[in-house]
Amino acid sequence: MGEAAGDKCIRTVGGPGCCRSEMNCDQYERTDPKADPSKPNATLAYCRNGQRVCEKMMTCNRALNACKKEKMQTDKSCSGDACKKCTSDYKSCHDSATN
Repeated sequence: MGEAAGDKCIRTVGGPGCCRSEMNCDQYERTDPKADPSKPNATLAYCRNGQRVCEKMMTCNRALNACKKEKMQTDKSCSGDACKKCTSDYKSCHDSATN
């Protein structure tokens, strides 16, 4: 769930609230008065975890964009090692967010 929301937020250049909006975890708050409040709400927990994944993906994407913007001031084609490291760092960040 979180990865799909993250991909959508990245594609649409969603703002800071994009993940919260896409995941809409509040819909899973307990509304059933018969629900046992001592038992964890697994659906809500799963959703909140997905929201964290989405937010981490957005953080990775912002870092990639900032890195490339900085490096491409002197490496217009982004062919140097410093610029390529931006993409490598992004891949590592993204993988850690989704695993």
